[in-house]
Amino acid sequence: LLFRSPVTLEKTELSEYYLYGNDDMFFANNVSPRFFYHKDGYPYCRFSYKFDKDFDFYNRMCANTDDLIEKKFGKSLKMFFHHNINAFRKSDVKNCIEMFRKEINETIKSRFRRIDNVEQTIYLSYALAVKHGHYKGIFRLPIYTNKTYNFFAKLYKPDSLYINADDISQLTCSSNINKKIGLFCINDTECVSEESRLHIREMLNKTFPQKSTFEK
Repeated sequence: LLFRSPVTLEKTELSEYYLYGNDDMFFANNVSPRFFYHKDGYPYCRFSYKFDKDFDFYNRMCANTDDLIEKKFGKSLKMFFHHNINAFRKSDVKNCIEMFRKEINETIKSRFRRIDNVEQTIYLSYALAVKHGHYKGIFRLPIYTNKTYNFFAKLYKPDSLYINADDISQLTCSSNINKKIGLFCINDTECVSEESRLHIREMLNKTFPQKSTFEK
């Protein structure tokens, strides 16, 4: 849905307003359309913290994307988007694909991520650059369970939570997801221990005590 040609995208039955997420992302509480879209109809573009282009190839991909936006619009965030469900407008995605056709086509051809690819942040950054989106900062750390919030937590007021599945301290701290959190993501890797997986199961059972109608 995010990396297609403008023509193919236009022919899909995809709504003008749509959400995109992965299978490690969850709704923590009931959310309304206003959680994803401002009253003017433009999406909230959630970003977490600054990337380091020299850290690894994924950071380099984010830098590639940021460089394209900066070169075209003279604006730069140099930040990761939050790793969770994001909101888009199909017309803006289509226009972005047309503008950066060469770079996006090269990414489409890549079976696996490459250091010269672009990242889906390009659609959020494009929306902000053309004033078709609203920036929203997300503090990418576990939820605080006490009343002693630090400066950054006060500044960003997170409504989306990212959890490393191989970090037991995050899993333990995040087991009490409060009503201010609309989304959370449990980012799994091949390094996750059996102990961490047990914490994940306990956390999910506590967060979702009733099975979905889609579950067996």
